[in-house]
Amino acid sequence: MKTRNRDANTTPGLPPPPAPTSRDANPWSMAEARAPDRKGQPPAAAKPDRPTRLPTKPPSSVEPRRRPVVPLVILAFVAATAIGLVADALRSGSFEEAIGPVVTIVFVAFMIWRAVTRAGRRGS
Repeated sequence: MKTRNRDANTTPGLPPPPAPTSRDANPWSMAEARAPDRKGQPPAAAKPDRPTRLPTKPPSSVEPRRRPVVPLVILAFVAATAIGLVADALRSGSFEEAIGPVVTIVFVAFMIWRAVTRAGRRGS
């Protein structure tokens, strides 16, 4: 086969052209990966092997967690303020003004109950 002189020469400063890829260069066979099983379902992906993780501390040295005191104090302060607003609204006879603080009290009570029950579950 006769080649041209211009195909053998490259431009100065550029790397040589890449070699052509062969047809069997892909190590993964796409036809096998997508072949359905007898029921027509695609095959399940294989899970990669993961090394087991060792605990950083032995279970006996784990310290018990303290209860979240500061957030509970903040929530109690918000609840006390809302109770004062409800009392002022009811003294003035305006039930509409008491709706917002009552919703706040219910929300704060739920958050305090949730924090206390979570802390109790962690301790046992």
